[in-house]
Amino acid sequence: MKRVAKRLFLLAVLAGLGIEAYRYLGEFHMSREQADVKYTSVQAEAAVQAPEPEEDTAEQAVQPDGERSGLEAFLEKVPSEEEQILLDVQYICQKPEYPTGCESVSAVMLLRSAGISIDVDTFIDSYLKKGTLVSDENGTHGPHPDEAFIGDPRGRGFGCYAPVIVSALESAASEYEVINETGKELEYLADTYIRRGTPVIVWATINMMQPKPGASWRIDSTGENFVWKQGEHCLVLIGFDAENYYMADPYTGEAVTVYEKSLLASRYEEMGMQAVTIVKK
Repeated sequence: MKRVAKRLFLLAVLAGLGIEAYRYLGEFHMSREQADVKYTSVQAEAAVQAPEPEEDTAEQAVQPDGERSGLEAFLEKVPSEEEQILLDVQYICQKPEYPTGCESVSAVMLLRSAGISIDVDTFIDSYLKKGTLVSDENGTHGPHPDEAFIGDPRGRGFGCYAPVIVSALESAASEYEVINETGKELEYLADTYIRRGTPVIVWATINMMQPKPGASWRIDSTGENFVWKQGEHCLVLIGFDAENYYMADPYTGEAVTVYEKSLLASRYEEMGMQAVTIVKK
């Protein structure tokens, strides 16, 4: 009997331990579930409170307008309102080295005013397109002054017109926009360019003489007859006042030559209102 009672007692103790163990395991399992729930809730709360991730604005940012360049940017400069303006341009005289080279000398003055280091010989030899007149059984013929400089700027020659200088400047100043303003009034050139600090090459006549019909020849490219205007000259507009235009005239030997506005305007018109300048690209 005692042995039986002892065995029953041991079974009861074991049963009690099993229940406690089961309860402990159950509580442990529940605590992990609660911990998981709590951890999940913390994550959810953090997700709600955390700021939205910043979007990649590198691609979505509004890009500023492209930087303006060339003439468009130049015209945004505020023009001077002064009644008298004289630009600082390094003067070059065409005599005696370049007796017919007024276009090349004027072009070099323009380039140097823009900070481009170049000399007249380099401009003539490397950039100026030159042509010659030929006399044969078909008469005298050659290129148009729009196509090439006729003759030798260092000796006997006639000259050239705006398109030839435009082409030469485009090669000599690749970082600049070359602007052919042929057909524009002198007043427009002064208000647009001189007031913003940029000189302009213009065509007129030597000493503002009345132009006269000169030599003639047949144009090779068209077969038409061309008559040269005697006295053709190229110089640089560098300033003005109420009554006069200030010029860097390569023929006079003076750093500043003053011509009455109406006189220069007349000669300018008689030579086809040709004008060329450059602005930074």
